[in-house]
Amino acid sequence: MKILLPSTSSQLLKVIPREYSTAVDVVLTNEDNNVSTTFSNIAISTNAGYLDIYISFTNLENDTFYSFKVLDYTTKDIIHRGRIFVTDQDINKFTINNGQFIERGKDN
Repeated sequence: MKILLPSTSSQLLKVIPREYSTAVDVVLTNEDNNVSTTFSNIAISTNAGYLDIYISFTNLENDTFYSFKVLDYTTKDIIHRGRIFVTDQDINKFTINNGQFIERGKDN
């Protein structure tokens, strides 16, 4: 699973593809309402076996899960599937339980 920020600035999706391409389409589907958005003809770079895909997302909602597909731009074959979670927490200190832990006093 990838973790992204609810930002419109360019963010990195680093994936291991089934096959390599020079340009891709990315289909992003909100898992809450099943609405899909397609980002077409995105230039990519290859880095140590990974595809580095930089995308400026326009519709990311905080605390939301998305599924995504990476398709070869010319053949439309799916070369990667994945899942994204969007959060405004610091990604380097991300915890799924942020703000949910309540420390209880001792009742010995």
